[in-house]
Amino acid sequence: MAVVKGTSMLPVYQSGDLVVAYKQDSYHEGDNVIYERFGGYVIHKIVGTNPDGSFKTRGVNNKYPDTWTVPKQNVYGKQIFVAPGLGKTIQDTVTNPIAAGSLSLLIAVLVILPTRRTRLYGDAKRLNLSKATERVKFRGHRTILFWVLTFVFVAALGILTALLISQSNFWPRVVIALATLILFGALLLGYSIYLFDGVGLKEPAKSMVILGPIFMRLNSDELLHSKVVEVNSALELRKLKDQLKTTVLHRVTEDGINQFYVCGHGENFMYSFQSSSSSSSSS
Repeated sequence: MAVVKGTSMLPVYQSGDLVVAYKQDSYHEGDNVIYERFGGYVIHKIVGTNPDGSFKTRGVNNKYPDTWTVPKQNVYGKQIFVAPGLGKTIQDTVTNPIAAGSLSLLIAVLVILPTRRTRLYGDAKRLNLSKATERVKFRGHRTILFWVLTFVFVAALGILTALLISQSNFWPRVVIALATLILFGALLLGYSIYLFDGVGLKEPAKSMVILGPIFMRLNSDELLHSKVVEVNSALELRKLKDQLKTTVLHRVTEDGINQFYVCGHGENFMYSFQSSSSSSSSS
């Protein structure tokens, strides 16, 4: 790939066009080729072939052919595609700190917010519960801090990327940006563990945060046929959920017992507890 600079190939190419070339077994008169010359790169048209196999070239906007010949081994490839103006856009992006930082922010968001397809096994697949869902909504001061830390972390990543692309001095700007990125990355990781492990929350909110954010609602008349294996905590059930890349079934019995199920191959894993509100009312 090469970005055109100059006027020798007008009107075929404009300055800033991106030219994609591909190496060929042979080249012929009329081919536009990229080749090495004087330690740089030239894209001109082949106008003839010499007896020794080298090529004569000329810029279509030049009156005379080039004064040099081009050995075949110096040719990188024949033009197969031209993207008008794209080369200049790419150059502006990688050399402009604001544009480069914005691009890095977008990449960081795509990394932080991954998506995956949920799979269903056993009883969950048999009951076809995909349309009956519950969702945990993260709100309040706990989540505000999470998004503030996320914003600062992503901003620090963008600033660091922009400084590196602009070849800024390592000290002090790059060091400060790197230190900020590491600091807020560690804070974000620690607070994410705190937030998504439901620390400080009461049941059933704690288990729903750990096992969420999406559940399939299981009614009392919908029975599970496979063997049920009880686990000791919502964290243990979450590990099984993540291993199977599935979702959690949730049921609240008439007695106020919260039951969470992860359906696997031929067996179901369950974590259950008596909600505090129900136990207090019964007493």
